[in-house]
Amino acid sequence: MIVVNVNVPALEKVYNFSVEERAKVGDLIEELVELIIQKECVPFGGEIEKMVLCSVDSGAMCDKEKCLNDYGVCGGGELVLV
Repeated sequence: MIVVNVNVPALEKVYNFSVEERAKVGDLIEELVELIIQKECVPFGGEIEKMVLCSVDSGAMCDKEKCLNDYGVCGGGELVLV
């Protein structure tokens, strides 16, 4: 488990999350969206399949079948969820 900062431009907020660096990015996106919806008490009006997670540190858009570890994301890493 690592702690990362996840910037969500649509909400103009940054969240600190503990995530499993070996979990698939697609699974992490679903989990992060669910946690944000619960925390902010807002409905999700988009399509989860179209959401992407980007690594600020590596400048990469993360493939949903890979894991954060593949992109060198470690504790304190910066991610963007769009």
